[in-house]
Amino acid sequence: MDWMRKELNNLRRASGATASFKLVTGETYRYNPRDTFFELFYHSGQSARADYQRRPRPPLPEHYHNMAQAQDRLAAVKQLWPDVRLPVTVERPGPFTAVNLNVLVDEGSLEHRWMAPSCEPIIQ
Repeated sequence: MDWMRKELNNLRRASGATASFKLVTGETYRYNPRDTFFELFYHSGQSARADYQRRPRPPLPEHYHNMAQAQDRLAAVKQLWPDVRLPVTVERPGPFTAVNLNVLVDEGSLEHRWMAPSCEPIIQ
C-alpha cells in the first residue's frame, strides 16, 4: 500500500498540485502555490490598472472562489500569504490582492477591494 501512496504523491508533484485544502462540499482542492500566487498577483495588477482607467475589471480567478468555499478559509489564505495578519487595516494593508481578505475569511464571500481611492471598482 505504501508504494501506491508514493506513486500518487509522485503524480501530484508532477502535475504541479503541491498544496491543497478541503472545500465545504468535502472535496479537496489541489493547486500549485507558485503558479496560483503569480496568477492572483497578475490579476490584482490588472484590476488596479482597470480601476485607475475606469474600465471593468477582469473576472476573478477560480482560486478566489475556492478559498471562499474552503472549510477553513483562514488556513487557505495563509497557504499563499503566510504572514498575513487579519484584520487588514489602513495601518496593516496586507497583501496586494483584488479582494477584501477580511470579508473572504469572515463571511466566505468575495468583495472587491478598492484599488483607486477615488472610484469604486467596475465589475462586469
